[in-house]
Amino acid sequence: MSVRSEVLSQFRKTREAASAEDYYQLLYSLRPDRLAAEELAEIILHIEANKQLSRDFPKHVNIFGTGGDGTINLSSMSAIIAARFVPVVKMGTRAVTGNIGSSDFIAELRQRETASPALAKALAESSFKFLRLSEAGFAYRDELRQARRRIHHEGIPDLYKIVFPFANYTKPFLQINGAAKEIYFQRFSELCVLLNRTACIVRADAGIDEILPGNNRIAFFRDGARELDANFNLLPQHAAENMDAFHEAASPRDAVDLFVAMLEGRASPIIRDTVLQNAGLILAGAALAEGSGAGLEELMDTHFSTLRNSLP
Repeated sequence: MSVRSEVLSQFRKTREAASAEDYYQLLYSLRPDRLAAEELAEIILHIEANKQLSRDFPKHVNIFGTGGDGTINLSSMSAIIAARFVPVVKMGTRAVTGNIGSSDFIAELRQRETASPALAKALAESSFKFLRLSEAGFAYRDELRQARRRIHHEGIPDLYKIVFPFANYTKPFLQINGAAKEIYFQRFSELCVLLNRTACIVRADAGIDEILPGNNRIAFFRDGARELDANFNLLPQHAAENMDAFHEAASPRDAVDLFVAMLEGRASPIIRDTVLQNAGLILAGAALAEGSGAGLEELMDTHFSTLRNSLP
């Protein structure tokens, strides 16, 4: 058996292990910082070949980050905002390494939709779809969640934070992957080249898989060719060290309260502008993927202004 086939065989076992300890040992043996990009690509192609998804989606951007970095649900909020202008499919799960997964946030959002006119309006105007990973045929067992939390708390790079976010489930014209760790950014970039992807990769210096005030690294690939990989000092009007504003909410209800406050013009400027900057990246990335000749920062600034004018 080839080394690559052994890695794929080990990965398959992570879908059927008997205990949290077994899952942990398997994930530890498959640390993405110790695997070659070609081995990761083989796993991703296996996931794509075995997805169970019958739904067809219109032309869209797909977003799936590494998550679990202890911050508010920025990617879900920004995806809903950006989807007023371009269809967006956000993928995610219930909480694994954080307290509130995107699936938890969206479930609470749907329950609250009729209680807030601003939220109902935002959702009605948005071409936003949420897809749980389980809907693509990849369900989570509690034992796997336990093992991944342990991996996370020990600071070990997590295979699942690369292969599942990067896999192509919905055939987007652009995928956006947030990378909480530098190793995730590196592996995503290598995989874009190997698998000929059109994608945007983003990482804040603070170790967050979104844009934050301060220094952010953003890369753009078209059909596997790296067209941009640069650092951007964004949202200079806000203090880069003010991380307290982004701490994860205590509950899905609190997280949705924060989003509703933003839609109603009551959120703090740093939260509002950070959500809008991330939405602007979605729209700027989509424009680049469609062949815009403008620069990324110029496109983000233009879309940020448009989005800011759309809120109270």
